[in-house]
Amino acid sequence: MGSSGADPTTRRRLDKGPVVEGNPPRLLFAVGAYPWKFPAEDAPAFIFSIDDALARHADVLESLEISLVFRCPSQLYIPSLGKYVTEHPHAALIRGEQVRAWLRHGMARVLRSFVLEVPPCPPPATTNRREKKSTGNRNAGAAAAREDREALALPSTALADTMALTLGDAALSLPVPSEAEFLALRDLLLSNARINEGRRLGELLSSPSCPLLRRLRLEHLVGMEELELQAEKLEELTIMGARNLYWLEVDAPYLRRLCVTECLELESNRGHMAITANVLEALTCSNICKMQELQFDAPSVRVIEKLPLWTHGHADHVARNAAAISILNHCPAARRLSLHLHVPDYMRELIADVTGLVMVDFQSILVDDIPELRNITSLTVTISTWKGHSYAAGLAKLIAQCINLERLSIHVRRGSLQNPSLACLDQNCVCNGEDGWKNQQISLQRLQSLDFTGGQGLKYEKRLGQMIFDAAGVLDKVRLP
Repeated sequence: MGSSGADPTTRRRLDKGPVVEGNPPRLLFAVGAYPWKFPAEDAPAFIFSIDDALARHADVLESLEISLVFRCPSQLYIPSLGKYVTEHPHAALIRGEQVRAWLRHGMARVLRSFVLEVPPCPPPATTNRREKKSTGNRNAGAAAAREDREALALPSTALADTMALTLGDAALSLPVPSEAEFLALRDLLLSNARINEGRRLGELLSSPSCPLLRRLRLEHLVGMEELELQAEKLEELTIMGARNLYWLEVDAPYLRRLCVTECLELESNRGHMAITANVLEALTCSNICKMQELQFDAPSVRVIEKLPLWTHGHADHVARNAAAISILNHCPAARRLSLHLHVPDYMRELIADVTGLVMVDFQSILVDDIPELRNITSLTVTISTWKGHSYAAGLAKLIAQCINLERLSIHVRRGSLQNPSLACLDQNCVCNGEDGWKNQQISLQRLQSLDFTGGQGLKYEKRLGQMIFDAAGVLDKVRLP
């Protein structure tokens, strides 16, 4: 890999070390896509070459990219484990003082684009009893190094208009918003960090500190419980994997795209969402709070993705369904709709009320609540069902309410502890008491494309597929279970 002796004016291959070109210089350091193209023995010299090049280019840079995370197509971050699917052996060589210096240099010296991607620091090695004495001090040192590596502070100023910071699950402290100035910043990705100052982050990213911010992505941020954004210029907002986020308020008059996914605490009893975005065009929302905590003002939405609905449940599920349906009712301009239809694993649940723990039987909660959706021309339904519980009643009613459909896609994702081809065998189950769907009136005269995948050939699936087929006119494309 690149070393201190590398000619800084020579362009090299992406996976062979530093690339330095232009005036002002553009610096690129990337480990590439695949581990086998980045030999472990080359890692120390490669990492040293970053420090060396930055020392020799201490003045302003056009752009700086330090990408130490492999970018193979199958790369995936696992939040519960705090690691990527692909191992990063060189992560142990990256010191905290280096990351802090790279962060300071990029924010103080880069004029256009600054990218910093650091893999998480590996945990101390586990030991057995025999090895415990000899390795105890070593593990203590490794733990101290990990703690040092994971302590970062975000500078209060930046010159760049584009920044992408993936910080290896570091504990990130934030500057005081009133003292921060990111006056040129238009595009920001902040990812893989622990932030315990959620309100401060919202203030920092709002208009006074970031007056030109157009695109904001917050991904896999741990500890961020509350986020309030008032962003006058913001056009695109993505929040993904904020596992502790329960309070979200966004006021953005020019926001056009909003994506909120993998934020499970929004579904908790303290979940709260307030969205004001009068020109919003596309909404992706896989987690939603209860109806009483939802405020949604975005009448111009044309595309809705991943909206969750439950076929069966108790009062909590009813409240979340009501919130999702409220969004549908408040989006009269929507034409394309993608839903995630959840069929519960179990049709009973132990819940807490004022008297203590109570076992509650689930009820059918979707059939009577779906509004007429005349504006929807494209409908995609992803169904998650376990143990053969039937989804037919809810799906049939949903389709019946969309009389102007041109494209219909149904994808069943099924899992079971028993034979997945078996329907629910409990004749007393609520899912087996919904035979009324067989008489559901469905009219799909405008339908051109029907795609029904993932079915196991169960009787109700075949009958439902035939009902949909019979309700359509001449189809250009059809696939049935």
